[in-house]
Amino acid sequence: MGVYRTLPVFIAVLFWFLLGVPSQANVDFNLDANTEKQINQLTEELLTGLRQYTGKISRSPLKKIRIALMPFQKNEIPLGKEIADQFNQTLLHGLMARGGKRYVFLAREDLKFIIDDLKATGKLENPQEDPIASLLKDAGKVDIIIKGKIRRHERKISLSYTAVGLLDGVIAGQTKPVSFYLPDHEIMRKSGLLTLDQAVNEAAKKLKENARDLQELRLGGIRYQDTGLQPEFARFLQDKLQSALANLYSEGLSGGRIKVVEPELRWTGAGKSLQDKDLRDEMQTDSNFSYFLKGTYWVLEDSIELNFNLVNRKGHAAFWNGTMRIEETRGLAYRPTDDFEAFREYDGIGAFKFRLTSKKGKDPVYKIGENLELILRTGKKAWIYCYYFQADGKVIQILPNPYFKSPLFRGKIAYALSDPKIVPFSLKIEPPVGRELLKCFAASRDITKELPKPLRGRTLKPLPKKSVDRLVASFRAIPRTRISEASLVLTILNHD
Repeated sequence: MGVYRTLPVFIAVLFWFLLGVPSQANVDFNLDANTEKQINQLTEELLTGLRQYTGKISRSPLKKIRIALMPFQKNEIPLGKEIADQFNQTLLHGLMARGGKRYVFLAREDLKFIIDDLKATGKLENPQEDPIASLLKDAGKVDIIIKGKIRRHERKISLSYTAVGLLDGVIAGQTKPVSFYLPDHEIMRKSGLLTLDQAVNEAAKKLKENARDLQELRLGGIRYQDTGLQPEFARFLQDKLQSALANLYSEGLSGGRIKVVEPELRWTGAGKSLQDKDLRDEMQTDSNFSYFLKGTYWVLEDSIELNFNLVNRKGHAAFWNGTMRIEETRGLAYRPTDDFEAFREYDGIGAFKFRLTSKKGKDPVYKIGENLELILRTGKKAWIYCYYFQADGKVIQILPNPYFKSPLFRGKIAYALSDPKIVPFSLKIEPPVGRELLKCFAASRDITKELPKPLRGRTLKPLPKKSVDRLVASFRAIPRTRISEASLVLTILNHD
């Protein structure tokens, strides 16, 4: 039997026996006693939920439930990754100490060389995606994932965790947020805060240094924290960075003008079979010399942390991170009034892959008068329910609707919601300006008749406020159903 045939068996066995004492986080500080106490509280809450959940699922008594703790992504957290990793490490130690006899807990370190093997043998659907997520969802070797969330308001940190069953998409455990203060020396701070111009120039130089072959720059947007929104300051920041990059690439004898373009999905028609990777923003080009620019910024107490990166279709990437003075925002709005956080909490951690995007890419900017072109794809056959939150505060259900009553979509097929057979009414952007949200749920079976009547799509009238407030809870309460959630956040501007 060859290596390629034995690898799946090897992975299954290894998941059972690999986990020993987790490797220590590479940090030069320790969490204080109060922070550790708070995280221990989260550990107990998670284990309580896990025991209740696993007691209800059918499982061989000889097999332990396999649980993976998802690592924090550097561009999705408002502090140093070393600190976030220490949060996870403390939680993992607690989980193992209290639940190790009942469960197998896996951390990123334990999966790393398995990922390398899967990449080498081509078994990952898309090596450009986060490999851990691909492994967990596609290889099916993990039963439950635990994902953390960190929020920050000035010096105050909020930390919480959610556990989700991958087979059924059910919330297996969830903690209440705990809050604590971190000392200044444990908060990721640069020794000297940069001015806006210094930050932009330093970023442009670093990005060029690691993406020297760039010939085309596609503008993917800079967003406020992990909200997907692009306030006034975000757009101003992208304009400055784009200009700095264009100037740098034009310097010198070997330099030349780079092409700067708005991103656009290469869309050839509805009902086309596509891999999930084909809808990723960085893949929307045939050129290896075309790079997609995107970034985030996090507002701290007296500064703003900036994260920028360039990536091409082959996955070659350049990164820059720095911190600027908050007064350098020049009076531009840098915080959105609302970020839809309550409706996006479970995005991306369901039982199967579910992607929403647009003709302009993920979480785009649209202008009043433009036609909204939305695309969805699910990894498996699913019944899909979508709700559109308008800038005027009204929420309209677009799937199902009075003209498309059975929202069944085939798996691995990309569908355009502008198709009149699916959404036979205009999706034109109307005033006012602001932020809007497309919120969708993909269910493993037809649950239309089990939903509250206002959520069944029998009218195009705005939803009652009570139904909106309980939207996520209504879907999560449906029994015997696997649910995956996805959202698309839109920033709406006046037309030039």
